[in-house]
Amino acid sequence: MFRKASPVEENKTQPAVNLIAPGAVLEGTLRVQGDLRLAGMVSGQLQADGKIVIAPEGQVEGRLEAACADIAGSVRGDVRAERITLRATARVEGQLICRRFVVEDGAEFEGECRRMELSSSEGMVSERTTSDGTGF
Repeated sequence: MFRKASPVEENKTQPAVNLIAPGAVLEGTLRVQGDLRLAGMVSGQLQADGKIVIAPEGQVEGRLEAACADIAGSVRGDVRAERITLRATARVEGQLICRRFVVEDGAEFEGECRRMELSSSEGMVSERTTSDGTGF
């Protein structure tokens, strides 16, 4: 009548968490379902349908796209996410496109931050641009 769920069944309900460990180097494009924690080095593009966490020792040269980006390491490139958080140890150079932006004291950011909005007709998130081109 009652049976224990198999490991395969249990994993279907739990979101995937992917890890790029310290010392690992990735060149190219990585797309993941679920969350990604980066403690290594990536040169290229990262895409996650969940959260991307860049650990203090993590480094990215390229583009990040995720539902949420939590950055404590170094990023040189563009970041696009619903919410972007720069931790105190973050060093970011590039363009940020987000709806919510949180910066802790001590974080370093050089670049541009643009706001994205939800398009009512399409239900999609898009970048907002005004007539003066500022995006706000």
